[in-house]
Amino acid sequence: MAYTPKYFRGWHNIQFPTSSQDNEPKYDPKIAWWLAQCSQLSYENKITVATELRAANFTHVVFFDNEGTQAFLAVHPGVSGGEKFAVLAFRGTEQDSIDILTDINFVTRLFPDENLVEEPTQEPEALQKESNKNKKDEDNKKLYAHGGFLKGVLNVWGCALRQEIKDIYPNVSSDWKGAPGLSNAICELGLDTPLYFTGHSLGGALATLAAYKALVYKSNVKINALYTFGSPRTAQRPLAKAINKELSGKLYRVVNYIDVVPRLPPRIPVILAFRHIEKLIYFNKNREPQELSQPGILLSDVSVLLLAILEVALSWLSFKKYVPQTIQKHMITEYIKDIEHEIGLKGTN
Repeated sequence: MAYTPKYFRGWHNIQFPTSSQDNEPKYDPKIAWWLAQCSQLSYENKITVATELRAANFTHVVFFDNEGTQAFLAVHPGVSGGEKFAVLAFRGTEQDSIDILTDINFVTRLFPDENLVEEPTQEPEALQKESNKNKKDEDNKKLYAHGGFLKGVLNVWGCALRQEIKDIYPNVSSDWKGAPGLSNAICELGLDTPLYFTGHSLGGALATLAAYKALVYKSNVKINALYTFGSPRTAQRPLAKAINKELSGKLYRVVNYIDVVPRLPPRIPVILAFRHIEKLIYFNKNREPQELSQPGILLSDVSVLLLAILEVALSWLSFKKYVPQTIQKHMITEYIKDIEHEIGLKGTN
């Protein structure tokens, strides 16, 4: 019996525009559809992932799996004559469990920021004086991420050497001896293959940090965009600002209206300073999208969190017969329904 694909149904008719006509980056629901399909597929076993990707005409796939972090990088030659593209999709939290709420903790970890090359100065005394003067400000600008999410990215990062180091030693070989991983694979893509980062839930958080960390290889790879679905808060304010600045116009955080996970960890001034990245693509209860800048609507967060607590209590009292809508709306299938409603696609998934 012939295998019937479960994912990417109708893909021949859904373009993947790697660049807009006006050359300005913008959210595209068709790209969102492809990336949401990849995000959902990431929950499957490897043979299913490979089979489904091949059925959708992806020509190459690399898997990453270490200490609980799982992802795949897949290359597509283009849809209906379109340009080649690559997708790096991170697996998220298991989709059908109330335990998803327990996966969100509040530990922070210093982000190993290698995205800037610090230029040496010819005036060390002046540099020292300025350094002492602004020491407090510099401390406040340290980049902190959610510790668990950052560890997940580092688990599979790899050992590709950045171009700047190679340029320092142009006439001799330089190398980084370590286990290969994501960085090696994305550098092998080259600048002719636009790369898209994506993930659902925890996978969205991992994809966010990975996209920023990958900037050290911008001489080797073309990072086109990051699309996340139901991602929790990932970074403290300085890191969130750095991500928004360095990847401006390429960040799209898709949220379903009462999905509780994007409200976690909760924002508590001073105590919990986790922030979201821009830009927010918000689907209301009628599955209508709104494109917003960073909203920071505390009341909305509080309302959804309180509703989630009530619903979880009802679920326990009913021996899990009641399914909390604040968690149900977090499922990647709900996000796919939102996007398919947006592009007028029905009955394909």
